[in-house]
Amino acid sequence: MFRLAIRAPLRLRPAVPKSPTLHFTSSPLRHIHHISHEQPFQTKRLPFKTVVVLIAASSTAAMALYVGIEMWQFHRTNDSARTIFLPLWMNSNLLGHKTFRFPEGLQYLDEGFRVYIEEEMGQLNRSSHGDLENYHHILQHENITYAVLEQLTANMPIRKIFGLPMVVDQPSEFSMWVEATNPSFSGVQIALLRKHSDSGWKNTTIEPSWKVRPFNVASMLNDALIDAGLKLDRLDPPDLVGNDIHKVLSRFQHNDYDVMFSGQLVVMDKHHRKKGIVKYRAKLDFDHLVVNRGVKMVQMELVHENVTYKVM
Repeated sequence: MFRLAIRAPLRLRPAVPKSPTLHFTSSPLRHIHHISHEQPFQTKRLPFKTVVVLIAASSTAAMALYVGIEMWQFHRTNDSARTIFLPLWMNSNLLGHKTFRFPEGLQYLDEGFRVYIEEEMGQLNRSSHGDLENYHHILQHENITYAVLEQLTANMPIRKIFGLPMVVDQPSEFSMWVEATNPSFSGVQIALLRKHSDSGWKNTTIEPSWKVRPFNVASMLNDALIDAGLKLDRLDPPDLVGNDIHKVLSRFQHNDYDVMFSGQLVVMDKHHRKKGIVKYRAKLDFDHLVVNRGVKMVQMELVHENVTYKVM
């Protein structure tokens, strides 16, 4: 007897792709750390000298363009003169006031007063010394001596020590300078001057010079508020005849600088028994130049027997 065996048909399963296997020759964590810190792009910084050269070159090109435009506009007009100022440095006066030699420094701040003071020094000189040396001698022995005695005799503790009259002698350690009171810009000023010849040609001359231009921030803000209508302008009272016979209507631009001087001298009693050292600091008062040549004491102290007396 035969048995018939029936088998079910075979079902083929689709082949499942195998995932690739990563093989590390070293630690896998070390490999991942290396990949995470890799920078695909690296930026290079310019050297400091290159940055300075680029800034200087761009500034020079901008100033040259500005000068060219101003000269082109000057040639198109009939103006006889024009001034071009190129600021190169700013003096902020934060760490101290900028100082200049006297009287040479006045040419940067006030050319009118420089001419005036040099003419006065020439007229006062009756000696064989230089004008400036003779001017210093007159200031010390006449004007400064008078101003010092005026302050000393008005001080009661000092009058009790030395009595009256006092004698002032031996001026020493004298120095005089010009001091800017406001921030300023220093730079090159180019003056364009046009002269008309008889033939009708226009000759233009260029005169460069070094110039200092002060600026007052408070005054600029005040003018801006006045122009905007947020503040009323101050009206000065009319000058009265005889109000101050010594006051001079100054024609000098002295609002941005002071002419300062300092030194020391010896004060004694009339018997020359008691001596003291007076150290002072003064300036020129432009409103009273005809009174004691404008010498105005700002600070003064007296040293006597190792004791310092503050006079003012």
